[in-house]
This record gives sequence, C-alpha cells and structure tokens, in this order.
Amino acid sequence: MKIKAKEFRVAEGDSVDLKKWPTKVDPVYKSKKQHKKDVSKNTLRN
Repeated sequence: MKIKAKEFRVAEGDSVDLKKWPTKVDPVYKSKKQHKKDVSKNTLRN
C-alpha cells in the first residue's frame, strides 16, 4: 500500500491549525484478523 504523503505535507515555515487539517485516514486493513495475517506474513522470526 502506498501512502500519499503529499496530502500530509506542510511547506517549510508554514504553521498548521490541526482543527482545520484532517488527520484521519481510511483504515489500511479491513479487520484485526487481516492485519495480523499480513503482518505475520511480512515479519521475520528468529
């Protein structure tokens, strides 16, 4: 999954009013079960 960083960038020297700046994004995973499955698949265990 790619995150669109442009949506979160603030120009140098600019201030941010977080009340006006959306910080919530759509969930990456559909469920906790899917999250665990994907993370365990992509994590190395020693």
